[in-house]
Amino acid sequence: MWMLADRESRTNRTCWFFNSFFVERLLITNGEYKYDNVKRWSKNFDVFAMDKVFFPINLDNTHWTLAVIYVKLKEIRYYDSMSGSGIKWLKALLQWLKDETFHKKGEVLDESSWKRINSGEHRVLVPQQNNGVDCGVFVCVAADFIQDDLPLTYSQEDMPFFRKKITADIIRG
Repeated sequence: MWMLADRESRTNRTCWFFNSFFVERLLITNGEYKYDNVKRWSKNFDVFAMDKVFFPINLDNTHWTLAVIYVKLKEIRYYDSMSGSGIKWLKALLQWLKDETFHKKGEVLDESSWKRINSGEHRVLVPQQNNGVDCGVFVCVAADFIQDDLPLTYSQEDMPFFRKKITADIIRG
């Protein structure tokens, strides 16, 4: 995610990448929502000036997923390579947007104008993994494709290639 954020900083696009600790601090261990834990995390940028805001999510140190807020579309999408619904995360991120609106703009966010998209009613199609080890690669690749507005057209068979690509990108700095 850091490399995607670095690439973003060299373009005219407007994406923001949080690290995985953001969601961990937003919803503490027992699942309680704590805006105060993260309210300063957006002090250096305007969430509402972004096109997309990315949130990698670590589920109990066993699985990685991704949530993305599409600010201009007024959508929050949850991407899970193992078909999880992400309802808890979508709800928390919508609440975070409401709190950001109130604390940064002094306004009330009309939550009825926002869609929460997961594997339920408004299905987001996410390539699925067929093992228990590639979720992190799936998240990185999804974020990379979404940042570039590309369709998610990769599969489990592509993961060895993407592992090598990520490794090469890390080595190149």
